[in-house]
Amino acid sequence: MIHMKKITLTLLIALSGFNLFAQQETPEEMESIKPMRPGQCPVIYISTSTGINNATGIVGFSFDMPVAKYVSIEAGTGFSSWGNKLYLGGKYYLKSCHRGLAFSAGITHNTGIKEYQLDMETIKAKEPVTLRLYPKTNILFAVYRYFNLGNKYNRFYVGAGWSVNVSGKQFRQISGNPLSDDSKDRINGMSPGGPMATVGFSFGLYRGDR
Repeated sequence: MIHMKKITLTLLIALSGFNLFAQQETPEEMESIKPMRPGQCPVIYISTSTGINNATGIVGFSFDMPVAKYVSIEAGTGFSSWGNKLYLGGKYYLKSCHRGLAFSAGITHNTGIKEYQLDMETIKAKEPVTLRLYPKTNILFAVYRYFNLGNKYNRFYVGAGWSVNVSGKQFRQISGNPLSDDSKDRINGMSPGGPMATVGFSFGLYRGDR
């Protein structure tokens, strides 16, 4: 989890630097390298993303479907440290063709893991234990920033937000000596919820695409 935080932070810093560099170009330079965009906006986006408390898990994909000029609904699935993850949400964009800043709200459901085996510190020593990670349902609120990628309306994006658990127990120990307090904190820290950080790519499909 710490390693993932470092990766996400590095990407966010790099993105900020790129954005500042682009703003230093003159209008003439920007016009000369301006890509030719299609005359229509995509009818659906296929996205893949990763991050901390990401809506579709550590690795996942989603379908983002525009339903109005500035509004889309999104559904997806992926893998997480708490089992498989399902996501359904909506986004409101500040620019047409679903660009720029977007505000999102949604719900996620982690399936949990019936028998999660690992070595952890117990009140006796470090030893193998088996846990049952219960299903968890969360609501999330997030802000995303979308950037054009290539000559079409493909997108690169980053996001940040907060995920709140609304139902579901944490876990139950099935085998092994009782966990130490530090181990319990570690497992609770793995459970879905808390700050979100996301980075991903989104590819647009148009009417007539095959």
